[in-house]
Amino acid sequence: MASSTKTLEPAQTFKILIIGDSGVGKSSLMVRFVDDIFTAAYITTIGVDFKMSTINVDGHQCRIQIWFVSFLLLIK
Repeated sequence: MASSTKTLEPAQTFKILIIGDSGVGKSSLMVRFVDDIFTAAYITTIGVDFKMSTINVDGHQCRIQIWFVSFLLLIK
């Protein structure tokens, strides 16, 4: 008899939009939160970047979608 693992769907999905001036660390913040790594040097992001993570909050799984929009894209 094969055992199966049941994957629970997250209870909530939260979308976070990060907007800010160029070179202040938006990409670093996003990668540090989702991938748990830090890189001091990034090239300038042009356009949109997206990362997703699932976290546990008080015993409930929550999906976090982090969207990063380049300030350069917004001013055009």
